Parts: sequence; C-alpha cells; structure tokens
Amino acid sequence: MSAERPASASPSLPIGADTPEAKKLVADYRAAYPDDALDNGIVAGWTAVSAFGEALKKACAYKDLTREGVDKALLSIDSYDVGFGVAQNFTDPMAPSSRESVILQPDKSVTGGMKVVREAGASEAAQAYTPGA
Repeated sequence: MSAERPASASPSLPIGADTPEAKKLVADYRAAYPDDALDNGIVAGWTAVSAFGEALKKACAYKDLTREGVDKALLSIDSYDVGFGVAQNFTDPMAPSSRESVILQPDKSVTGGMKVVREAGASEAAQAYTPGA
C-alpha cells in the first residue's frame, strides 16, 4: 500500500474488479444508465438485492412467502457470494454477514476509481468480534 494515498476497507471487490461478474455488472449498468458514474454503491446495491432475491427463491421453494418465511429463508443462507470476493453468511441475525474486508485505494485509471491493494481477509479484531459483548 502506498503511504501517499488513503485506503479504505470494503465488504466487497470494487466494481472495476477483474471478475466475470463485475464485468457483466458494469456492462449491464452502462447499458441501462449510460450517463451515470460507476462506483461501489452499485456493487452494494447489487449484492443486497441479489441476496434478497436468493432468500425469495428459497422462500418460494419452502412455499412460504410470508415475512416470517422470507426471514427463515434468509437465515438459511450460510455462504452467498455474487462474485465480488467475499462470501456472506446470514444464519446469525446478531452477527455481521462477513468479517472480511477488501482494502481499496483510489485509482483514476480503473473502472469505478478504486483498486484492490489487499485481497479479502479478516483482521484479528474482526475475527474476535462477538455480537452483543
């Protein structure tokens, strides 16, 4: 990591990541919103709606689309990754869905303006975190 540039932790790879899923999201977003900028808010929204969509599919399979049924379905998802580098575990509503972060730095030369300077990992503090403690 460069000392001159600020870094930030992110719960996912940036929108400009070199993955098939990121490239598809960029292409689809640019096709739908050609005048809009690309940033990690798009990844956050895509990840959230994709996880909710997965919960709805499970609720449909359980034949229970009530609020409780969708909640139960979400709580059954123990490893969900839409291709942005960090798997999410929704089984404990009191715990974070992941303890991992990707470290990013600004870079004007890449799509979305952020590059990965450290792959996904969990700090000792994140690993030791106990909800409600």
